[in-house]
Order: sequence, then C-alpha cells, then structure tokens
Amino acid sequence: MADISETLCGIKFKNPFLIAAGHPADNAIKVKKAAAAGWGGVVLKTIGPAGWPDPSKEGYKHPRPNFWITRQSKYIKKGSVFAFENITGIDKLGKTRWFEREIGDAKDSGIPVIASIAAATIKDWVDLACAVEKAGVDMVELNTSGPYAITEMGMGDLTGKDPSTMAEVVKALKKACSIPVIPKLSPNLTPTVLVDIAKAAANAGADALAGINTVLGVNGIDIETGLPLCTCVGLDGKPKSIFAGISGSAIKPIGLRIVLQVCKSVSIPYSAAGGLTDWQDCVEFIMAGATTLQLCTGPIVFGYDMVKSLTEGLEKFMDRKGYKSISDFKGMSLKYFGKYGDLKVEPAVSATINEELCTGCGLCVKACEAGGGTAITIKDKIAKVDKKLCVGCNLCNLVCPEGAAKLAGVPAAT
Repeated sequence: MADISETLCGIKFKNPFLIAAGHPADNAIKVKKAAAAGWGGVVLKTIGPAGWPDPSKEGYKHPRPNFWITRQSKYIKKGSVFAFENITGIDKLGKTRWFEREIGDAKDSGIPVIASIAAATIKDWVDLACAVEKAGVDMVELNTSGPYAITEMGMGDLTGKDPSTMAEVVKALKKACSIPVIPKLSPNLTPTVLVDIAKAAANAGADALAGINTVLGVNGIDIETGLPLCTCVGLDGKPKSIFAGISGSAIKPIGLRIVLQVCKSVSIPYSAAGGLTDWQDCVEFIMAGATTLQLCTGPIVFGYDMVKSLTEGLEKFMDRKGYKSISDFKGMSLKYFGKYGDLKVEPAVSATINEELCTGCGLCVKACEAGGGTAITIKDKIAKVDKKLCVGCNLCNLVCPEGAAKLAGVPAAT
C-alpha cells in the first residue's frame, strides 16, 4: 500500500493534507476535531500583535454577513462551490489566550500545529514568533499575504509585496527563533514580483514557502438592487461592502500557476493552498511541486470529514500508478512549463466530427464562429467542418458535450 506520509521542514505528517489558517482552526476544540477526522496537520488562524483587537476584552466583532458563496451550476457540478467570499479579520480568542492555553491544548491533538502570525514592525514579528515558539508550535507561518482587513493595519500583503521587507522579516525571525519559518505568498501580485518575493524569502533563510492566500475580489452584484451580493452595514448605517478574499475552486488555476512558478524558481519546500477541492486537485498540486496541501474553504463547506475522501483518493491513485511515496511524482510536471517562446509554431490541423456521436446541438458552431475560424456549419443535423477555414484551435473539442469533435493529437475534453 502507498505511503502518503510527508515531511515538511523536518516535521513528519501522516498525510499531506493540512487545515489552512482560518476559521476551521480558530480554537483548540476545532483542531482536535480536525485531528480526529484524519487531517495531517493544522495552521492556526492568524494571531496579531499588541494593538490587534482583543476579543477576550471587547467581544468577537466583525462585519456581518462575513461569508458569501457563489455556485456556478451551469459550468460545474450542480451545487458545487465556485467562489467563496469572506470578510473576516481577527481571530476569535486574542493572543493572550492563544499563548496561555489554546496552543497547548491544540498540541494535545497529536498532529503538527503551525502558528500563523501577522505584524507590521520587526519587533512585533519577533515578539510573536518567539511567543508562539514558547507556547509549543512546530512551525510559524507568516501572514504576509492577507489582502484586505489586516492591510489597513499595516500588515498582510503590505509586507509580502516588497522583496526587501520580506527578506528583513525572515532574517529577523530566523535569528530570533529556532522553529521553521514559512512566509505565505500573496496571489495579488504580478508574476515577476511574486517570483522576486519568493527568491527574497528563500535567500533570507526561509525554511519553506506557503501560498496562496485568498484572491482579492467581489463575488457579484445583485442586478435587481445594485447591491453587492455580500453587503454589510457601513459606519453610517447604510449598505457597504469591500473588495474581499475569494477562495474556492474559482481560484484553483491561479493557485496552481503560482505553485509551478515558485517551485521552478526556488528549491525550498512549498505548502500549497488555493482552490483545492478534491484529491485530484491535490495530485495536480503535488505534480506541480507542492509538499503539503492546505484547505480552508473545503472543511467549512463540506466538514472536517472531507479529508477521508482526500486520503482514500490519494492512496488509490498511488496504488494504481505504482507510486510508493509522494516523492515518486512530486514536481513531475515542472519540466513541461516554460515560456511562450519555447513553444513550436505549427500549421493548423483540421478538426473532425464523429457523425455517429454528433447530435447537431450547434455548440461547436457558436464557439467556432466567435473564437475560431467560422469553419463549422450544421447540415442535415450533423456538424460539418470546412478544412480550408479551420484554424485548429480545439474549441469544438472543448465545448462538444458528446465528444464528437476531435482535433488530431489532442485528447478529448473531459
């Protein structure tokens, strides 16, 4: 049977599936529930410095509602979560309780516990890192990527968008504490800056990198009222919203791209997050170079027990492929990605139609008309391709619900 255990920064995880920093790990009780369900480890919800609102004194307050889900049943499985929006800022407990009780209780779960911290000054970064180390965490993840609330406090991706600042923070923490230091990357950067940030962190001594955090966005607008779908109340008592954090399957292509970019650019391990929903997604991210896999939206929507489908799916996949360990296929896809200039420019190959499968629905005609060479027409309820006009773009293959349209050398769309 395949061995799905993984090691990150010298710490062994029974499987590569971690709860990402967020509500599913915002207290020790939840951490123990995650451990009982079978998760390999947890990253605690971000703990802030002095001056960060303290719920133990002020109560837990935040904009409401602070979650919104967009479901795109027209494009993916009916009822599936496409984009998950959250407008949350602080942890529910306050740092004093985390240091004095919750971290110790979380460690009793028996799985590795990673603290997430955020700060605006080197002193605060160092104080927090030393405090969580003293409390007993196995590693510290740096929230250098939060895209909205904490940026207004001078934290989050304000730190993670500047290479020199990132390097300064990492160097200070590596000097001050002995546990592994893992900066979390932001998706809200240009590709070039992202790679520069990753290299700066690695060169400064980071033990690993994590990412991505949520993508800054808006889940939608109600066309009947003009109000944002996730509308809160402003200080003036009127409807108000913000550009918030988007997660869920909608951001998977971004998360996967960043895993590939980072793992091609630096040699330290990568703990991946961003759009992971099922075991197949997780295998893709491992093939892109990820060592561990972090999920937050999934446990919120589907519950902690979803990890069983992840572990079972990964084990069966590895057994079927003959992989003994995750390292057998980790990073295997990196070699296939390069620059546009690396691609061979080839003459068009005409699409073909399997007339026995074609139903004459016309979807290929519409796609070809708008995005291809206007080469397909319907004759006698069967799609016909004009080879002189076909540009070989593969759109017909992608939109055909019956698998009737094919392009030579290109697999059928799934």
